[in-house]
Amino acid sequence: MSPREAVVLSENPPVRAHLEILLEAEGFRVAAFEGVQEAMEHLKRTTPDLVVLDEGRAVDALGVAWRLKRVRRLKGVPVVILAAREDDRTRVTAELARVDRVISKPLEERKVRAALRDLFRFTG
Repeated sequence: MSPREAVVLSENPPVRAHLEILLEAEGFRVAAFEGVQEAMEHLKRTTPDLVVLDEGRAVDALGVAWRLKRVRRLKGVPVVILAAREDDRTRVTAELARVDRVISKPLEERKVRAALRDLFRFTG
């Protein structure tokens, strides 16, 4: 069985590197991107098993998630957002965008691992 693929979008190099290490340790092959455009170009050519979006100044993670979930081929791909805050407004907007998980910053390994276990527990 080939490894699952995860696409990571983060404008923050340390966060991007940390996510790569975490996801690779969980058995994912990771394609990491700094910019929205390059990530979207990659997603036109592939159907990953997971997308992780880090909300930032240049990355509107909820907007990107909304766009991804409207592509038939990508509808079933779990999307996780790293958000600066996890308030009611963020949760409601994430739900409307069909985001599968919102993880509040700062990035914590246990939160990411728990989300992965929850998202992939029935698919092995």
